[in-house]
Amino acid sequence: MNYKLSNDARPQAMTLLLAAIIRSLSGSCPSRKFSATHFEFFVTFIHEGGHALAALVTGNSVQSLSVAMNGSGETYTTQGGMFSQMLVSSAGYLGAMTYGALLLVLIRRSVAARVVLVGSSAVVLR
Repeated sequence: MNYKLSNDARPQAMTLLLAAIIRSLSGSCPSRKFSATHFEFFVTFIHEGGHALAALVTGNSVQSLSVAMNGSGETYTTQGGMFSQMLVSSAGYLGAMTYGALLLVLIRRSVAARVVLVGSSAVVLR
């Protein structure tokens, strides 16, 4: 198969590729842990938020959501039926993936980075 990237999407694709290369090369760097910690907390929060949102959508309630200093997280919800449990269990990864896809769509639509940052801050602070 032959894929062709449109000309207006090339800068974003190159930025994403450069970020992936830098991230993979910085794996053995001692300062990587400090620089990536904030991103790990944010991704964990989005992941746990996916569980919480799925619980609310299925009619359950969220008892607690926490993100630990080591980057792990927990979300406790009331227990619903089998379908509800399946949806809530898988919603962490689906939520993080959906949030990432939304960010890519916003970049593609030329939404200002400041607007995306303020929107993400509002999600975290709520």
